[in-house]
Amino acid sequence: MKAAAALRPGGALALIRNETSGLDPALRAELEAAYARWFPEVSWTATRETIGSKRDEQTAEIQLSGLFGPVRTDSFPWTARYTTRQYLDLLETHSDHALLEPGRRASLYGDIAGAIERRGASIEVPYVAVLLLTVRKD
Repeated sequence: MKAAAALRPGGALALIRNETSGLDPALRAELEAAYARWFPEVSWTATRETIGSKRDEQTAEIQLSGLFGPVRTDSFPWTARYTTRQYLDLLETHSDHALLEPGRRASLYGDIAGAIERRGASIEVPYVAVLLLTVRKD
């Protein structure tokens, strides 16, 4: 595992990621329909791995390496409110969206903007910050 090689003896590895959790079901259904129509190859769907399964998979990978001690995990819920423009700007930071063919991206963003506009031009997105923390064995 490259992370262990980059750390000094006894060095700590902290993995932090933010995952969306529990979007309003009606909004989620509209977004999933837009993705199915314009960007079916993206993994943003109801069948996507859960936060817990992704955490467990990463924990197992770290433990199986034999290079680290026990993995401590924690979760920190938080919420962000986005206007239509802010949410579309956020999507532009996702490399898979930025690389999407411009016509398909415009159509996808049009559908997403419509879903947000129907909700008063802003949405609340619940997140969970997931922390995995361990120390290199030496």
